[in-house]
Amino acid sequence: MNVMKNGKTYDLSYAKKAMLVVVILPLLVMYTEAMLTPALPTIQKEFAINPNDVSWVLTIYLLVGTVSVALFGKLGDMYGKKKMFLVALGFYTLGVILNGFAPSFEALLVTRAIQGFGMAIFPLAFALVREEFPPSMVPQVQGMISAMFGDGMVIALPLGAWVTENWGWRWTYHTAAPFAVLMFILAWKVLRESRYINPGKLDWQGALLLVWAVVPMLVGVTRAPNVGWTATQTLLLFAVSIVGFILLGIWEKRVENPLLPLDIITSRNPAIV
Repeated sequence: MNVMKNGKTYDLSYAKKAMLVVVILPLLVMYTEAMLTPALPTIQKEFAINPNDVSWVLTIYLLVGTVSVALFGKLGDMYGKKKMFLVALGFYTLGVILNGFAPSFEALLVTRAIQGFGMAIFPLAFALVREEFPPSMVPQVQGMISAMFGDGMVIALPLGAWVTENWGWRWTYHTAAPFAVLMFILAWKVLRESRYINPGKLDWQGALLLVWAVVPMLVGVTRAPNVGWTATQTLLLFAVSIVGFILLGIWEKRVENPLLPLDIITSRNPAIV
């Protein structure tokens, strides 16, 4: 069934099928991420590391994910959002599978970094919803996606504690892996490629400046509870990050095809989001 809106044709039956994919996906992500929190003390004990080091399991995921969101978003504009969505979801699925088999803490950080590339699935999913869903459905679907984050957290925290206590922390990933594979297959089968593709050049300089800005900030936040928020190394990391953000802003205003379109990001609604 097709519907017309603002001179554009939308496939309502496709929108309903695709909605199931993008709405269920947050449950998977929150299941894997929230279950990790109760497992951190067990991971720390198994690998004989200190509490500050074990926090890198979370930090490395956020670090890689922050950069990948901007990078995959731009690649989605250039090559198609479904393609990049599947690439990001593929990274996430691979990371979930490998996490449970990590032989060392260093290997776990590598697999968590791989999983971090999957953070790009959500902005790409929102973009597919805006492009392919009837405008009347977009707020409803986006609201349902946001609600699923909360539901996933409520389910995963007690479940993660139970799984870790009875089967070990690795099973938090072993139990999630089949669902991750299933979601990848469903997304591949159900989702359609975005209708808008804008070929252009990737802003590699902007990507490097984003890494410069984000990495010291997250490293500083991770180390600060251990070394102190006013410690010299903490303040130095924050200073380096601030310089990176300033240079990133200057560069993105000058480049023809920016990685981060500041005029859109700083407009009222995206800034609030």
